[in-house]
Amino acid sequence: MAREPRRLHHFLIMAKRPNPATAVLRLAAAIRDRREERGLTQQKVAEKADMSVRHYQKIETGEVDVRYTSLVAVATALGSRIADLTG
Repeated sequence: MAREPRRLHHFLIMAKRPNPATAVLRLAAAIRDRREERGLTQQKVAEKADMSVRHYQKIETGEVDVRYTSLVAVATALGSRIADLTG
């Protein structure tokens, strides 16, 4: 069986990797959806997560990469598990 050209092989490997920007936006949408399902305001989630409303808004819109500690705080504030948000 012939080996794939190196360039094609590299492309196939890269095509399987998740796009970090897309992952951030999917996480942001999941957080927003969960907040809306729970009937919470951004301000209430930010208070429960012990962060500023502006920082929470940036998380929810995907403007920032979420640190693990912030993700734990947001998931807890939403009454969710991280796995539920990263699904």
